[in-house]
Amino acid sequence: MKKLKLVSAFMAILMAFTLLYSCKEEGTNPTLTDTELIAAIQAASKANIDANELPGSAVNVVTNDFAESFVANAQVAASLGFQVTLIRERGSRVGESESAFFDITGRELNAGDSTRRQRRDGRGHKRRGPQQRDCFDFVFPISLTVPDGTVFILDSLGAFSQVRDWYQANPDNRERPDFVFPLDISFGGEIMTINNMEELQDARGLCQEDRSRGKCFELVYPITVIMPDASEIILNSREDRRQIRAWYEENPDAEDKPTVVFPIEITYEDGTSVTINSEEELKAAKEGC
Repeated sequence: MKKLKLVSAFMAILMAFTLLYSCKEEGTNPTLTDTELIAAIQAASKANIDANELPGSAVNVVTNDFAESFVANAQVAASLGFQVTLIRERGSRVGESESAFFDITGRELNAGDSTRRQRRDGRGHKRRGPQQRDCFDFVFPISLTVPDGTVFILDSLGAFSQVRDWYQANPDNRERPDFVFPLDISFGGEIMTINNMEELQDARGLCQEDRSRGKCFELVYPITVIMPDASEIILNSREDRRQIRAWYEENPDAEDKPTVVFPIEITYEDGTSVTINSEEELKAAKEGC
């Protein structure tokens, strides 16, 4: 009987050790790719935590790569990792939300491309690297509606702290705030009225021309483009490009790109004007930037 008790005790210790080792292996998730681990975190039951409870390396990423945003919600999925929801509080992308994911040690998880940092904003769009600079400013006051229907009237970007305080007081609400339209933005020294979210997204899309090394000259308007059905659209400003988008929405089966009618003029930052006679010359000018 004594021998039987010793064997039982030994088996209990062995099972406990096996369970402990299994849990350790589960915590490291050595067989999951970053993409799979992100999906597992999204699907798992999660508990809200304070942003200060994140591992130090995760706090460093949030602080440096998301300097324009505040943490609206931080959650932990046991043995898997963390999901952090951030909302932009400065610049032209005020109010946009996105999520960052970290494994249980605080290493940032990258979906798809493991060699370059790649994230997605609240609408699924890819965004690489630290948050990108702006090309327009909001004309205050602007109004934002948070998920419970409360409307905040902001007279400056600094007033966005009211929205941040609301999210910190309501950690279960991760939906981004909504703009109250119409609103005005200052774009290239001109005031534009934005009537809906689609127009605001169009304005943000134009910022692509101003980023990184990309912009060293301006197109001189008007510019004529020919659509796939041979119709012409005359652009009197870059905001008119939404006419092209509208054409494709009305012609969803069209696959060909519009073509620019050359020659066109471009003006460099030093005031020099150059005539561009073909798509190849325009490409060369962009590469020259």
